[in-house]
Amino acid sequence: MTSDPQETSNLEQSYKTLHNLMESILDSSLDGIILVDEEGKIRLVNQVFKRLYGFENCDLVGMDILNFQSSACCCFRQPEESQKFFKEIFALGDPVIRRELDLTQPVRKVISFYARPVVDREGKILGRISIHTDVTVERNLQAEMREAQTQLIQSEKMASLGMLVAGIAHEINTPIGSINSNNDILVRAVGKMRDFLNCAHCPSEVANDPEVVKIMGILEEINRNNRLACDRIITIIRNLKNFARLDEAERKQVNIHEGLDSTLTLVQHQLKTRIQVIKEYGELPEIECFPNQLNQVFMNLFVNAGQAMPDQGTLSIKTFRQGQYAKIVISDTGIGIPSENLSKIFDPGFTTKGVGVGTGLGLSICLKIIQDHHGRIDVESEVGKGTTFTVTLPIQNKGA
Repeated sequence: MTSDPQETSNLEQSYKTLHNLMESILDSSLDGIILVDEEGKIRLVNQVFKRLYGFENCDLVGMDILNFQSSACCCFRQPEESQKFFKEIFALGDPVIRRELDLTQPVRKVISFYARPVVDREGKILGRISIHTDVTVERNLQAEMREAQTQLIQSEKMASLGMLVAGIAHEINTPIGSINSNNDILVRAVGKMRDFLNCAHCPSEVANDPEVVKIMGILEEINRNNRLACDRIITIIRNLKNFARLDEAERKQVNIHEGLDSTLTLVQHQLKTRIQVIKEYGELPEIECFPNQLNQVFMNLFVNAGQAMPDQGTLSIKTFRQGQYAKIVISDTGIGIPSENLSKIFDPGFTTKGVGVGTGLGLSICLKIIQDHHGRIDVESEVGKGTTFTVTLPIQNKGA
C-alpha cells in the first residue's frame, strides 16, 4: 500500500502549521518555557527563555541540555555552572523542582522557576518542562519594603528611647539641683567655721583641739566628694539630654565629639572597668547632620565593640578632618570578624551573635543612616586582633 503524495504533503503542512502555532503561543508567554525530551534534547524553547539567560543568538532546538559551554552565550560565568544548573532542573527522576536563581551577568536578575516531568497517559516520562519568571522587580520591592519597615521600627524604638532618656534626665535634674544647692550652702558654712577657728577671737585650745581639727577635716572631705559626685551627675544628665535630642526635625550644626561622649555615657554600664576607652579627638568643625541618628550609629558600634571584648580590651575613638569630610574611626581589640563574613555584616538579618543577643539589624541601619547623610562606613577586621569601623561624613551636607 503506497502513500498518497498529496496526503503526505498535507500532513507535513499540518505539522508545520501546528509547530508554528505552538511557537507563537510559547513566544506570546511572559515566562520563559523550555521542553526537554527523555534523552536530554531540547524540543521546544521560547524567546523569553533565551532572553532571560542570554541565548538570543543561539539555536537551541535539538541541542543537548548540557552543551551550553560558551560563557559568552549565556549568563553563567563558567560552563560548569551552566551544566550543574541545567542538569539539576532537568533530571528526569526528580519530582517537581522549585528554585530561585540569582544571576549576576550581564546584569543582576532574580529568576523564579519550576520544572516538572512530562508523562504520557500510561505514566511514562517523556521529558521535562520548565517555566522561568523574572522576579527581579518583585524581590527588589520586597527588599525595599523590609528595609523601610526595619528602619521605621528602629526609628520608633529610638524615639521611645529618646523620650525615656529625656524623661529620666528631667526627673534626675530636679533633685540633683536641690542637692547641689544644699552642698553649696554646706561648703560656705564649713568655710565660715574654718574662718572662725582661724580668727583671733577663737581660743587656741578650741582651734587646736584634736577632735575639732578631725571633724573639720572630715566635713571638708565630705564637701569635696559631694562636689565631685554632683558634677559627675550633672555631666551625665547633660550627656543624656544631648543623646536624646528630640528636636531633630531639621538638620543641625553639632559638635560630633559631644555626640560621641554622650553616647559613651549611655553605654558605660556595658563597658564598665574591663574596657579601656582611648579618645584621640582632632580638630573638627561642627557637622551638619541629624544628631540623634548619628548617636544611634555610635551606640551600635560601641555596643558591638563591647560585646566583641567579653573579657578585657581597648576601645579607641579617633577623629580627624580630611578635606571636606570628617572621619570617625572606632576600633576594638576584640575577637574580630572572619573574612568570609565581612561582605555580609551590613546585610539585614545577618548576625554572628547568639540567640537573644543580636538581631542582625544594627549595622544595616547604621549603613542606611550614614548613606542618608551622604557618607560612608567601612570596616577592617582580623580574627583575634580586632575590628575597625571608619565613618566618613561630609562636613557640609545640603542633601535632604
